Order: sequence, then C-alpha cells, then structure tokens
Amino acid sequence: VLVLILIVIGINWDHLKFEAKVVGAPDIKVTLKVCDALSNEGAVIIPTNTTFDTTMEDDFISIKSLQGQYQEKYYRNNLKTLDKLISDSLKEKQFVPVNDGRETNTKRYPVGTVARVSDGKKRVYFLAEADINKNGIPVDPDASDISKALVSLWEELNVNGNQEQYSIPLLGTGRAGVKNASRDEVIKEIVLSFLMATKEHKITESLVICVHPNDFQKIHWDDLCEYIKYNCEYLIEEQKSEYHRGKQEIIARDADIEIPKQVVNIEVSSQEQRMLNLLTGNKMSRTEIAAAMGMSMAGTSRMLSRLNERGLIDTEGSARIKKYSAKKSVVCDSCSTR
Repeated sequence: VLVLILIVIGINWDHLKFEAKVVGAPDIKVTLKVCDALSNEGAVIIPTNTTFDTTMEDDFISIKSLQGQYQEKYYRNNLKTLDKLISDSLKEKQFVPVNDGRETNTKRYPVGTVARVSDGKKRVYFLAEADINKNGIPVDPDASDISKALVSLWEELNVNGNQEQYSIPLLGTGRAGVKNASRDEVIKEIVLSFLMATKEHKITESLVICVHPNDFQKIHWDDLCEYIKYNCEYLIEEQKSEYHRGKQEIIARDADIEIPKQVVNIEVSSQEQRMLNLLTGNKMSRTEIAAAMGMSMAGTSRMLSRLNERGLIDTEGSARIKKYSAKKSVVCDSCSTR
C-alpha cells in the first residue's frame, strides 16, 4: 500500500501544489506543496531545539529530521563549523544557563529565537521551537509554542531576511511531538500568522509550506487549499477596511434602567462577527469554538482575547474550564464588518 501511495504521489507530483495570491497584494503568494523543503529555491526554515544543539550521536538530532538531513547534506563530519556559524548568529540573543549535567550546549534561548546561517551553500534560519532535556527529548511541547515561534520568526525575517522565497515545514509535528496540534492546525496557524504579519511588513513574495510525502495522507488537502484561498482573499478585505471602515452601532442597555442609545466606533472583522453570532445565546469552551469556526486553538484564543478587550463577550468558569458567550447587553443593528 505504501509503495502504491508513493507511486501515485510521484505520478501526480505537479498536482500536489496549491498557490494562492494575496488579493490586493498580488506579488505575495502562499503555496502549499508536498515536497522536500531542502529541494526548493530560496531559504529554508529549520525547526530546532532551544539550545541549538547539532550533535547527531545516539540520534540526539535524528537523521530523519529536516535538521538532520540538512546537516548530513552540507556539514557531514564538519558540525563544528556549523556550530560556530550558529553561535555567531546568536551573539546578541538573550539566554539562560542550563545546569542539569548535560554534555551538550548549556545556553537555552527563548522559544522563537532565530539563528541565521548564510555561508554560500543554502541559507537557513534555525527556529527554536521546543526545550529538550539532556537526552535530547522535548520537554512539554505545546501548541502555544508554535504560535510564539512563528510570531518571532516573521519579526526576525522582517529585520534580517532577504525577502527571498522561504520554505517552512510543519512545526511541532516531527520529533517535537506537540500533542495538541494536528498537522492541519499547524498549517492553518502558519498561514494565519504569516498573513497577519504581512499586514505590517512585506516579508517575502513567496512562502512555501512544505508537507513531507509521508505526511500527505495525514492532512485534508482539499480543505486546506480552500482555507488558504479564503484567508488570502479575506485579508485584503481587512486591509481595504483600514481606509474604509464601517461604523457599527452598539446599543448598551441596562436590564432595569433604560438609558439613551450610545454609538461606539469599534473594529469587528467578518470572522469576529461570525464568532459573536456563534456565541449569541450559547456558552461554549475554547475547544468547541475552535472546532465550530475551523480555526486553530491559538487563533481562537487571540480572537477571544480581542473580543473580550472590547467588552463584547462574557466569560465564566475557571481558567481550566472556561466558557464564553456574547454579552446579552450588546445589541448589533445593521452591523457593518471589515
């Protein structure tokens, strides 16, 4: 069966690629592609550990990982040179010392720290995505680490990138073993975080999200293509509204005392309005909301936070089991969304 799957993938290789241009910014495109990230043009994002270890002894860095493949291809029997390049790139980065008896690197950098290696071979950006113990095993990896790492990555590329094509694998789905994030959710998080970052800066004209052939059967290809297409179109609606924002009337009413109508200028995207509609008359957990909206947990949390800051939703319950609902005191007449 595996052989047949690989044959089909090989025959249809050209079809396993989907591109979407950001409407209103047609020189920027997002590509979902079944490929080996190292084979693409441009630079590559390589997930790594927060101590930036490169040792491959005892499978500390797996030869099957993207980092292991890169090291084997470009620095076989010469990892000291790579260590020096990484160390030079991290000179001005903050770190904390690790004293657990490990024989590998003892400087731990925050999740999201980036080390750029540009030596004329293949420009790469090592992205710290998870802490590891002295045996190279990830320690409590979480989906929030992926979100944090992505935000830091786009900021770093804006400052120190070359605006070339960037190929990025599915963070946290390999040895990092993030349990609360599926491959579909990771792809969605990459797309959303990139599009949000492009609202502020032009990072690149081409982002390629690389799905390893072995992972192809583990994702929902058609659904993801639709998701990417929709969000690339949705972003420009949001950008246009930066200049043509509609006003939404919020009528604040007290349950017992009638007060005059109050008009408040707020910013509500179509996605936020959809979430408010979902929460009207319902009390739902973050997990339930994410499933109903088809969003990642991190993206759902950010949107809930924005709605809460503007006083549009109520919360109840403990931090562990929190329920959200649209405020009963908020009435929307002739809503115009951006």
